[in-house]
Amino acid sequence: MIVHPDARRTGTGRELVRRVVARERRRGVRIVHADFAPDRAPFYEACGFRRCVGAILET
Repeated sequence: MIVHPDARRTGTGRELVRRVVARERRRGVRIVHADFAPDRAPFYEACGFRRCVGAILET
């Protein structure tokens, strides 16, 4: 998800993440994975995510 630049730093992104995670918890999901650009890591860490190593292969 991407928050419009005019809405950044207003809590909108954090609220969107909170709602998605809460909905998935209610559905029984125990792990939520987020892919993001390295410069976005502080935002996701502030939302409770922790960094992990991963990879993708396009064929």
